[in-house]
Amino acid sequence: DALTLHANATETMRLTNGTVGIGNSLMSSFDAEANNLVVGSGSGDEGITIYTGSSAGHHGSIFFADGTSGDAVRRGKIRYEHNNEVMSFSTNTSERMRINSSGMVGIGTASPTATLTVNDAGGAFMQLERTGQGHLFLSTDGTNGTIRTSTSNGALRFQTNGNNERARIDSSGNFFVATTTEAT
Repeated sequence: DALTLHANATETMRLTNGTVGIGNSLMSSFDAEANNLVVGSGSGDEGITIYTGSSAGHHGSIFFADGTSGDAVRRGKIRYEHNNEVMSFSTNTSERMRINSSGMVGIGTASPTATLTVNDAGGAFMQLERTGQGHLFLSTDGTNGTIRTSTSNGALRFQTNGNNERARIDSSGNFFVATTTEAT
C-alpha cells in the first residue's frame, strides 16, 4: 500500500500511489492538481531549499514540462542565478520577467533601469485597471509617449492629496486646472 520512512519511530516520509509526503501523510487531502509532492506538517515554518553552486552558470531552477524532448522539457521556468543574484521567470521557453539584485523588476528586459521597467518590441504598453472604474494606459512607440484613460466620461484627470482633482483634460480636449468646468 504505502512505503514509509521512519526516524526514531516517527514517520518522516510516505510514498503512496505516486504521491510523496515529507513531514506528513495527508497528500490525498490536497488538490489533486499539485499533490504529487507535499512538504511540511502544517505547523511552523516549512520549506524546500534548492542548494547549488554560486559560480557563473550555476542556477537553482524549477522547470515546467509538457514533453520529454526539445523545448518541451522546459516550457516554463523559475530560475535563481546565484552568481549575479537574479530571479527570472519564463513562459513558452522565453524569459518574460526578471528581478535583479537591487530589487528592480524588468518585464520584457533582462536589464531593468528603474524599480519597474517594461519593454516590448512593439512599444512599451502598460494598462492599469480597476473593475468597473475604467483604465489608465501608458504607452510609447519609441518616439511618442502616451497617457490615456478609458472612463465613463472619457476624461483624463490628475489628482493629488487624497484624490483631489487638480487638472483635467475632457473628452473634447479642453484642459482645466483647479476646476472641472469651463470658464464662462
